[in-house]
Amino acid sequence: MTRYQPINQQAFLRQKLGELRQVGSVASYISDFDKLMNMVQHMSEMDKIQAFTRGLKHFIGDKVGYAMPPTLNSAKIEALRVETYFPVRRNDRPPMPETRRTAYEPR
Repeated sequence: MTRYQPINQQAFLRQKLGELRQVGSVASYISDFDKLMNMVQHMSEMDKIQAFTRGLKHFIGDKVGYAMPPTLNSAKIEALRVETYFPVRRNDRPPMPETRRTAYEPR
């Protein structure tokens, strides 16, 4: 089947990998990622890990990056571990510091 793919099919698949983002659970993202990865040919392990990590939610991707996984499989396991043991904020961004508003007082 892969023998008869158009020449630019590999470039298209790599672009899709670069655009893939985690929206739901890590398990769902892994499933979507694996569907694309199964069609990509000749990609180094480091490139696979980077593509996988880039698509994760920022908080999870950062934790996986700090763990420096040596294989794609270990990166997947780490992402699942992070999701399980660290609650992820709804919008996945650090909370903004609260500011106190004071009433305007004329001089």
